[in-house]
Amino acid sequence: MLCFGSILQLNQTQFFISDSQFLESKANNGGAISVNGFVSNLNYIQNTKMIGNTAISDGGAMLLIAQNDDIFTLTLSNCQITDNQSLNGSGGALFISSENESTVQQQIKIYKTNLTDNNAVIGGCINNLGQSLWRQYKFVS
Repeated sequence: MLCFGSILQLNQTQFFISDSQFLESKANNGGAISVNGFVSNLNYIQNTKMIGNTAISDGGAMLLIAQNDDIFTLTLSNCQITDNQSLNGSGGALFISSENESTVQQQIKIYKTNLTDNNAVIGGCINNLGQSLWRQYKFVS
């Protein structure tokens, strides 16, 4: 059986996750959370810990699949995403896939979030497949 997001699987929805912990879960894709399609500009994950999660394939902590016609913003703030792994795939912390060419229509914003000690074959921390959803970024070691 192919499992996506062992704790939470979201399909074509809007979501707000706050003050939560996703610890030591395991799935084929999206160790803790799998998102397949967005329907809103109001998607948030805040004050949340994702620690020690594992994906056999992609997205140790989270797998994010944006459909071509999705218009959304996902904001991660004040999160700790640590010690997650993608065993045979990519995106130790986050795996992001989008074919839309507009960074205005599809955006991911990350504020005051620690992404540390994540591991994967490709993209130890983040793997972005397809069009980049990053407009501005600053990585701090």
